[in-house]
Amino acid sequence: MGVVAVVLGSACSPELVVGKVTVVEQKNEACVREQGEGGGPGLEEKVVTAPWSTGFESGFSDYWESDGFCYVNGQASCGTVASPVFEGKKAAAFAITANVPGSASQTRCFLQGAFPEDAVYGARFFIPERVEVVGYWNLMYFQGAEVRPDLAGLWDISLRNRPDGNLELFVLARGFPAPPPNPSIPVPIGEWFRVEFRLKRAKDDTGAIALYQDGVPLLEATGIVTDRFDFHEWYVGTWGENLMPPGSTIYVDNVTIRAGVGQ
Repeated sequence: MGVVAVVLGSACSPELVVGKVTVVEQKNEACVREQGEGGGPGLEEKVVTAPWSTGFESGFSDYWESDGFCYVNGQASCGTVASPVFEGKKAAAFAITANVPGSASQTRCFLQGAFPEDAVYGARFFIPERVEVVGYWNLMYFQGAEVRPDLAGLWDISLRNRPDGNLELFVLARGFPAPPPNPSIPVPIGEWFRVEFRLKRAKDDTGAIALYQDGVPLLEATGIVTDRFDFHEWYVGTWGENLMPPGSTIYVDNVTIRAGVGQ
């Protein structure tokens, strides 16, 4: 099975109206926190291990305790919500307004440091309404932890419209030869679905990737170059440009890292 070719590129207020759902953020659980001055561990000291998980039951503290970060950029907001939730009492809501071509809004959480050689990265997503992706809409993103982020891109897991208007997942290989595309399946609207991406890191042709939606393999590729860096960042949330409707929200729950096939 080949790889799907894809194309790239403040704390929340107490009450958020996101998508078609009105939710109240839990008090004192904003997604962005003030960072101390210096003294933090360097990339060499940050080791991301598997298994790792968060269900946002303690807000975003699982990211902070793992030396990760959450942020908003542009017309965006994020926080914890009581509904919709996959399990437990909370999930995360990442909301953006992306109505200007060439100008993106984003809000995401990310881990950084030395990642496992072979791991599967997953999260559950909930999209309340169908969106027309005129520009670009990203869910997960892997990049090298470099000073120039524009040169550090590796892999994107994003959304695009099928000919019938439904949304589907696709993968963008940034800086690597893209395997031929495979048939995909629609992403459900108003229901939780799980996205998992296997990444076996390799600077030579011993790497591998795979994309799964609710356990169904959408693409698999082995014997390929997948990496160029020693330290990385893994983002989960939403990055959008030129969407219709422009105000779009993604809910996230059960973010996980587990050992890959070869572990």
